[in-house]
Amino acid sequence: MKSFFRSRPAQIGLAAFALLNFAHAGVMAQGATRAYFANDPIGRNVVSILSQAPLETMLTTTGQIEADIKINPNNVLDNPRARFQIPLASLDTGIKMRNDHMMGEEWLDAAKYPTISFTLLRPLSSTVPAPRATPGAKGAMPVEGELEFHGVKKTVTANVEVEVIGESEDTKARLAGELMHIRATFPLKLDDFGVVIPEAARFKVANVQDVRVDVFVSTGSKAPAWARQATG
Repeated sequence: MKSFFRSRPAQIGLAAFALLNFAHAGVMAQGATRAYFANDPIGRNVVSILSQAPLETMLTTTGQIEADIKINPNNVLDNPRARFQIPLASLDTGIKMRNDHMMGEEWLDAAKYPTISFTLLRPLSSTVPAPRATPGAKGAMPVEGELEFHGVKKTVTANVEVEVIGESEDTKARLAGELMHIRATFPLKLDDFGVVIPEAARFKVANVQDVRVDVFVSTGSKAPAWARQATG
C-alpha cells in the first residue's frame, strides 16, 4: 500500500524532510529507532539555489549539507525527528568576488547568521495507515517545514521525493549502511527573511529563488558534530 507518514513537529530544529510511500506495517515495534545521517566527506550531496532576474541568471551551490534523521523503521508515525543544516559560508556562486559580497553584512551576513536550516513540520496529506521504512519504498508529496535563514524562521512548502535503498555491494561504494535518497524543492523569498535587494541590484538578483536539494543519508554515515552534541 502506498502511503505517507504524518509527522509531529521535529524536536531538534532544521531542515528535514518526510518519508513517503512506504508499505503498510502490520506490527508496530515500540521504541525502535533507526538513525540516518548525511555527513559526506567528499561533498557529493548537492543544494542549488537558482536566481533568474531580468539581467542575470545566477546558480548558487553547496555540497556541504548535513542531516540527522531518526525514525521507527516499523512505524514512521512514531515520533520521527529530523534536522538538515548548511553552513552559509559554503554557498558558491561561481565568482569569488560575488561570494565575498554575498556573505557581507549588506546581504546574507554570514558572520552573524552562519547556518541555514529546515525542519519538517507536517506532510500535507490526510491520515494514513502506519507506514514502514522498507528498502525499495519510494514516493513523493508536499510537506510544510520551518526554514531558518538570515535570523528569521518562516514556514515554507516543499515538494519532497524519498527512496529507501537497501545496503549492497553497489551502495557500499557510495556510503555504508542503508540509504535514503531525498530530493526536495521549495521557493526562497528573500524579503520574507529580511534580505532586501538594493535598487542597484534589482535587475540582477531575483527576490524569489528556487531551492533544490539532492541528498543521500545513510545508517552507516558518521553523525555531524552538532548532532552528536545534541545527544550528549
